[in-house]
Amino acid sequence: MVRLGLWYYSWDENTGRYYSRPRTGTESAGVNDFQNRGFDRVVILDNEGTQTKYSGPGYENGRNDGTEFAMWCTSVVSNIPYYVTVPFFKYTDKNNGRDTNIQNFYGTYWHGWVDGVLSVVDTNRVGFYWSLETFVQEDHVELNFVKELANYIHNKGLEVIWIPSLLGYPASKLRDMEQGKPHNAIPELGEYFDHIFAQPKYYQKDKLVNSEPYTYSELVEIVEYILERGISIEMEADERVLGQGGNCPFSSTECISRTCDYSKAIVDAYLAIVNAVPYRDISPEEILPNRAYYFGVNLEVIDRVREECPRW
Repeated sequence: MVRLGLWYYSWDENTGRYYSRPRTGTESAGVNDFQNRGFDRVVILDNEGTQTKYSGPGYENGRNDGTEFAMWCTSVVSNIPYYVTVPFFKYTDKNNGRDTNIQNFYGTYWHGWVDGVLSVVDTNRVGFYWSLETFVQEDHVELNFVKELANYIHNKGLEVIWIPSLLGYPASKLRDMEQGKPHNAIPELGEYFDHIFAQPKYYQKDKLVNSEPYTYSELVEIVEYILERGISIEMEADERVLGQGGNCPFSSTECISRTCDYSKAIVDAYLAIVNAVPYRDISPEEILPNRAYYFGVNLEVIDRVREECPRW
């Protein structure tokens, strides 16, 4: 069973330093704060690379940047297994990748980044996180690139994970797109990752991409899609449940309700697939034991949600 917490960081170009962003209230959070909330692993990430130092394209720049980042990770994270991001986009630039070769992994910035990270020994590091979130990747990288990236990391004895965003597509559209065999989508990429945690985006969106309301029944269908493909889920919440700013477009009370819906939808989707009436209470943990958790950067979000839905 994997309970994966998202540990965000940022790079400050003015100070030339990385900063850890998780907190509990107004205090900086550490490993114990994650472990006390049931997390047994964390992924060190930003926003697809846009908050990671970028020295320029090419293997050597990637290696230097990766080495520096890995040294920072060892100073911040200890005594918990963690995954290191592979940053895709340039710093503060979500329109351009860090290198121009998207057909092959070898010799690129990303190859250098992985080697740079690996040059810093850390027994807590269990693998890498592929940071490009879109569930269809054909506009950014070729399938062979992902294959070479994953094989290279696996040959080092480490895992590769992915947390793709479903972008608010309805389940019916996701299935239709698979019939058209899109390049580099979840079914094709799935074999290269040890864990995939799909982002339903139900918490963040009131409407689907087709402008239809994003209802609870649609969330259940999305979770059915996830279960049918043998992958897992990202549970989603943020500071909006604390009455602060966030990405949920509803009141804080309704936002708590929507994030609690994830646990219920896991059970309802499972029962719909097996076409059965439960003879006992079934917990979401039995159905999807591996989960990633997005909670913004304030760990008190976890506490608040679990006050209302302990199985979240």
